[in-house]
Amino acid sequence: ATNIGVTTYNPNSLGEKDVKVGSTALTVGQMVSGQGYWLMYDGTQYQLLNPVIVVSVPLPNFVNHGGFDSWIADTTSVPEGWSLENTPTIAQEAKETGFGAFYTKITGAGAANEGIKQTISGLKASTTYSFSCRVKVNSGDTASIVTTGATTNLSLSSTSTSYETKTGTFTTDASGTAVVLKLLASVDTDVAYFGSVIVQESSSNSPFIASPMD
Repeated sequence: ATNIGVTTYNPNSLGEKDVKVGSTALTVGQMVSGQGYWLMYDGTQYQLLNPVIVVSVPLPNFVNHGGFDSWIADTTSVPEGWSLENTPTIAQEAKETGFGAFYTKITGAGAANEGIKQTISGLKASTTYSFSCRVKVNSGDTASIVTTGATTNLSLSSTSTSYETKTGTFTTDASGTAVVLKLLASVDTDVAYFGSVIVQESSSNSPFIASPMD
């Protein structure tokens, strides 16, 4: 059978010993059922000489331009892939150290819950998706992150004045369409900053990757 992680070998009942690659225990799938493998005993454990190379492929990000790397007109207009929710003031922010892409700064300019939004396409029906982004606000302000159009919608907020990661989930309806993600400054004149926005089909998110559509 294909190995499911740490593996041992006990030939002819001589004693069970670990199978490793160098000093590292095997990970899932490094020995596959039906294939031949070379083992060498090094005096302590068996060395697997021809392991299967297991490549981890990151899940796709369904948010287009979640890194705010491209802006339709200039860095004070709506970022590409997004549209305005009401009439906020928008500006591009330099990227945060340790995180890729750019950020967007949203300033409420006349009403509550102003910001940017995007209809997330390519979603499956009746499926749970995970969300993650980096966010902060100016002192005393509040950022809101919501979805509409799902059976179970996302609703998050932040009052942190330093960047934090906010995570959550939403579940699509029977159609899987018309889920709208909104990044908002909660109150008129509030200032909120967003970056590294991710939606993936999983229970938790991988580090930020661009959408294949970017």
